[in-house]
Amino acid sequence: MKFTINHWLIASALSLIASPSFAENINIQILSATIKDQKIAGAEVILQKNGAQSISANTDNNGKTNINASFNDNQDSLLIVKKTGYSNLIAKCPCDGMTYALSPEMKNLDGIRIVLNWGEKPEDLDSHLVYPNNHVYFSNQQGEQANLDVDDTTSYGPETITIQRKNNGQRYVYAVHNFSDAENPNSDLLSKVML
Repeated sequence: MKFTINHWLIASALSLIASPSFAENINIQILSATIKDQKIAGAEVILQKNGAQSISANTDNNGKTNINASFNDNQDSLLIVKKTGYSNLIAKCPCDGMTYALSPEMKNLDGIRIVLNWGEKPEDLDSHLVYPNNHVYFSNQQGEQANLDVDDTTSYGPETITIQRKNNGQRYVYAVHNFSDAENPNSDLLSKVML
């Protein structure tokens, strides 16, 4: 019996050595969704994964945080960002190297805010909002009761449109245009990037 216990202890020790634990540094930046390039300090950034303990950290004065995660930064992970006065942000990972935008809480219940974030490529995505007698986009940033808050042309976003008050019965159409590939109207690059 003593041999069996020792054999079990040795096998357990070998399995611990064979499967070392790892840590992955996940770098995230948080910006304002409504003020271009404004960094959000003091936001709580939480990474969650089923079966693992949540990990959290706060952003510094540059809106950045570095989280040392004991699990992989992949599609099984979830990012949650919280800060008083802002709507909570929830996004699926991978998250490392990404920039996210927090939206200030809207006071008007008839309002809507659309925030577009993306990765490094393509560099320039454009938000468009079309509704009766209005088209809000980078060349026409003000519409009736709506405006383009932030226009980003250098990757990641945010690209933000706010509707202060939507009109009942009106149809609003939101679209994303890949301005980086504007010279190629038949390009399917945007559909491949979004997969």
